[in-house]
Amino acid sequence: MHNVVAQLPPSAIVLDSTFFFTPIDLEKYEMIYTTPQVVEELCDLRGKARYCTLLEAGLRVSEPGNASLQTVLTMAQKMHHDKTLSETDISVLALALELPATIATDDFAIQHTARALQISIQPLMQRRAKKRNFVLCCTGCGAECEIEIDCPICGAPVKKVNAMRKNQNKFK
Repeated sequence: MHNVVAQLPPSAIVLDSTFFFTPIDLEKYEMIYTTPQVVEELCDLRGKARYCTLLEAGLRVSEPGNASLQTVLTMAQKMHHDKTLSETDISVLALALELPATIATDDFAIQHTARALQISIQPLMQRRAKKRNFVLCCTGCGAECEIEIDCPICGAPVKKVNAMRKNQNKFK
């Protein structure tokens, strides 16, 4: 009888823009990715130099597919992060979802959305984002709203708040 060891998929990581400004080592990852939108955000010499070095070491610049982008957008809307996440953030999330891969980021909105999509996260320079649920809440009367427009009850602006804070009556 032969012992058959299942081949594990190569460990992959998708880099957010923040990564290119940190001295983090990527030795444990076999495949390193980023998106064209991240590359476009690299405007200083340090970030561009790190990008060139990683490109020579095998960094892959890849565009996520439409299905992955739509999945991320749907989750971002559900979590009320659709106004917080940039096009670049959404591309990074979509690529990590598609591969699948870990996301290297310090951005809390990306981390929250990644967690909801069951994408693993590698914080860079900050702590890992705490798990939070958000709701849309009226700043005037405190009513919970479905969409981020003026409150249908009192007309005051609606704001995204931590659901725990609202439930503890600390909002308003």
